[in-house]
Amino acid sequence: MPKLEELDLHDNKLSEVDLSKVPNLIILRLGWNKFQKFGEGVKLPKLKSLAIYHNELEEIDLSGFEALEWLFVQENPLKGIEIPKTLTLLNKIHIEDCGLDVCQLNKFYKSLPKWQESASGKDTEPVSLYNRGQGANANKSEKSATSIAVEKGWTPAAMGDGTGCNAQAVEELSRGNGFNYYVEGSACVIVLSPELQGEVVKIYDLAGQKLYNAAGLLEHRVELSKGTYLIVLKGKAFKVAL
Repeated sequence: MPKLEELDLHDNKLSEVDLSKVPNLIILRLGWNKFQKFGEGVKLPKLKSLAIYHNELEEIDLSGFEALEWLFVQENPLKGIEIPKTLTLLNKIHIEDCGLDVCQLNKFYKSLPKWQESASGKDTEPVSLYNRGQGANANKSEKSATSIAVEKGWTPAAMGDGTGCNAQAVEELSRGNGFNYYVEGSACVIVLSPELQGEVVKIYDLAGQKLYNAAGLLEHRVELSKGTYLIVLKGKAFKVAL
């Protein structure tokens, strides 16, 4: 069925499906099934809408769906979710009631592309990112750093204050740059690898005012208000949202 553009397999108790013979799908509905993982090895380059809500998903691989605009993955016990860099057209996401903690949400926000209006038509609904939910498995969005998503143009259903991802779950700021940061209370804590201990760490606000300048430490603890800042290390600047 190579010409098939829409496939609805909703509520069929499926745990797997072969999509190799429907490469031109635009809309795929797999809600209310029993998938525990989905997407690995699947290539649907024209797919715009994927609905795979209310399954048993712990993992989802979206790398084969580069045209995707709408993602409905709510009500799944996800261990985490990241958006591949190739998915630049996404503009509506439902991830509510997936039991995601603050650090998992922050990592997800960091992976989001810049929001842009759908090429398929204007959406009158003001919310573009459903990130909490109302059930027992509601995500911990109230303390997540939703400012990361907002800066990219997304409109979350639930706003967070960015205070919940602490030292027990250090988030890697930029892979391969030799340092991590996390938020602990009102402090931004920057942890360097040993080879960077002698480097100068500088922090600026977005107006260009220098707020911190120190060297010789493996751990830099800086009291900052909520907002967005630039960490400068070895001549490179990295934007962080607290």
